[in-house]
Formats: sequence, structure tokens, C-alpha cells
Amino acid sequence: MTRIKIYNSITGKPMGIMEKDESHRLAREAFESRNQQPHKHSHLGALLFDADGNLLTSRRDFLADSNADLIDKTIGGHRPENYSEAAALFKIASRELRVPTAIVTKAELESIIINHPELLSRQAFVAEVGYLSDFKSTRVLNDGSSWVERCIQHVFLGVYDSLYKTKPRTSVTPIDKKSLTRIVREKPGMLTQDLKTFFKMYKDEIKALHRNLNLSGSVEETTVEMIEYYTMAGAFVDTTPRKTVHKPIMDGFLAGQPQQYKHKHIGGLLVTDDGGIYVQIRSPEKKENPGMYDKLVGGHIPDGDSPVVAAYHEFIEEMAIAIALFDQSTYLDILKNCPEATKVQAVCKNPIPFINYVSRRERPNGESFDEICDQYLTVGRYNKSFELVDDEAAGVYKFSSRQELKREIENNPNKFTGDLK
Repeated sequence: MTRIKIYNSITGKPMGIMEKDESHRLAREAFESRNQQPHKHSHLGALLFDADGNLLTSRRDFLADSNADLIDKTIGGHRPENYSEAAALFKIASRELRVPTAIVTKAELESIIINHPELLSRQAFVAEVGYLSDFKSTRVLNDGSSWVERCIQHVFLGVYDSLYKTKPRTSVTPIDKKSLTRIVREKPGMLTQDLKTFFKMYKDEIKALHRNLNLSGSVEETTVEMIEYYTMAGAFVDTTPRKTVHKPIMDGFLAGQPQQYKHKHIGGLLVTDDGGIYVQIRSPEKKENPGMYDKLVGGHIPDGDSPVVAAYHEFIEEMAIAIALFDQSTYLDILKNCPEATKVQAVCKNPIPFINYVSRRERPNGESFDEICDQYLTVGRYNKSFELVDDEAAGVYKFSSRQELKREIENNPNKFTGDLK
């Protein structure tokens, strides 16, 4: 049975813990007797769209006690006891769609859709668009009667454009906006009240998402990758093509001159439940640090990307790994309450900045140099296989423990990049 936290239906103050079914029973009894609902609890719901703008609607279990066989929002559920909001949504998404999922800000979601549409085929990205402290959720019973449950509702909006699985007796069907509008007008009884309310309340957010989907890929198709660069004090200066960003730094270093400008990097490390550490073996064809053991993923942060968006992009681009980024508290909550998630995707901490970090660039031609940059690093948990998808890496190696990695670095320091060390 699911245990949930309950709140006073008037003041919203926490009241304790209760079994979900018991909470529903008392709420229904109060509704039928026309009394004040004694308490309410927290729900989460999400509307996901594919890259063509079709809403992924779920068809509810035809044997369900309420709303049986109705078309509903993509995913939805309760927030269990001791779960953070993010952990609850993470659990629901993995249970109902069985796809890797990431919770991002609205600005990050827009950036991913427009600048990195390739990510949408690897994992779902959602952003919270609403918090309703007194949402009224209608439950239609099998005899045709209905009752209304008052609850707290967190509403998410997002995009996913690949395969998904569902629980037995349920399904997911893409429906275009025109058809959904027609169903609402002509056959409203086919839809849950939650879906109709969400579709109406968040029509502006849905329109904005559709606009972004129409722009998807336009930036990458018309420009080369540009990198922002800054003064050493951190003031923005301009952008420059990625291929030329290191040359003035290298030339200045070799001439004994202080570095004038810097840019931002993203890096990532993953560990396993048993304490193993994954590292990348760089391609021997790379100009810098060829054949060396390095952090698992790493690269420049492109113009317009936040460190968070860059992390999602780098893990997919280099290792085909879906990740989810969280603050420290939520990260620990996920590992505690959803440990199975690390067998589907990496669960990581938000990138941590290291300002004016010195990165050593070894070049066999004698042009090795030190680069001062702002390095953002994310570390997380992962217990699945790897797939190399570009020429950045020659392979992935797993050290059994941090101690083993430390000993190997001490015995063979030239095998490892300065970044990894």
C-alpha cells in the first residue's frame, strides 16, 4: 500500500501520514455527505508531447475503480511519504512510461527543444508549469456516478519523441491538437476531467511549447558551434568558433604570456553502486591528451547553453547515456527511493563550478599548454552499459574503486589527464 502525507484541506498545514486508499475513502465519504473534505494530499501530473506536437495521451486501465478506459494526461500519480516532488515524478514516469526522464527549468526545456532536438529521442524532458493548492479532480465510477477529490496538484509539461512502454491494460496514444479539441467539443465523456482542465488552464504554455517545437533544430542547421569567451575576471566578451578557441590560449602560453580570455567547460564522472569508477580512454587520434585516461565525458559549453543543458548534451553525444540532474538533497532522495533508476539512466548532481581551473593539455608535437577555464563538473550513479557514439573515446574502463584509481595514478601518472587526476 502507498503511504502519503496529508494536509489540512483549509489551511494546507501537514497533518500526518495515511494510506492512499483510506485517504480516498474519507474524501469520497465527505463529498457524498456534502461535508468539508477533512484533508487532501499531493498529486503530480504531466502532459508530454512528441516532436510533431502531438499530445501523448494515456488510456486508463479498463478495470480501474474510477475513470476506467478514459483518455487521460500522459502520466499522473500521488506523492508518496518521504518522497520529494522530483523523486515522485521520477518514479511515476519510470513506472508508467518506462523511459529515462529529466526535470528541467522552462528555460532549459526551451533550449533543449530548439538547440538540441536530438536529445528528445533519448529521454523525456519536463518542466513544472503549475502548482495548484486546491485542485478539484473528478473521479467517474463504473456505475456512471462521480465524486470530486480536492488535492494539491503539481503540473508538468514536456517532450519525448521515442518508444515507450506501458503497464498491462493501459496504452499511450499520440493525438494532434486539432483532434483533441474536437474530442473535447464533441465527445467530452471520453476524457478525464483532469486532462480537460490541464488542456484549458495551460493552453498558453502548450502554445509556447508548440512554437519551440516548430523552431526545433533551426539554430544547429544554420550556424557552426560557437563558444562564449570571457575576461579572466568573468565578464562576457564575445563568441568564437569552437575550432579556434584554444589557439590564442596555446600561443600565449608557449610565448610565456598570461592568458587573456577564458571559456567554460563541462565534465562528468559516473560511479557504480559497488564503488567502481568509469573513465574514458581518449582516442589516440586526438590532438590533445591522446590515448590518456580521462573523465568520462567532457567538452565546451556552447553559446546559449547552461552547464545543465551542456551536461545532458555531452552525456548523450559521447556515451549515449540519458542522465537526470538534481540538487544534493533530491539526488540522495532518488538513490534511496528509486535505486532501480540507475539501471536505466544516470542519476547525477547538478554541475559544480570550479572557477579559473587549470586544465593541462598534452600535445605530442611539443605544444603542450595549460588552459585556465571555468570547469563545471557533475558526478553521479550509473549501473548500465555504455555505447560509444563519436570519435572522442577509444573505450571506457572501470576501476573497481577510488583506491585502485588512486594507486594507478600514483604508479603511472602519465597515463592520466590532469583533469582526471
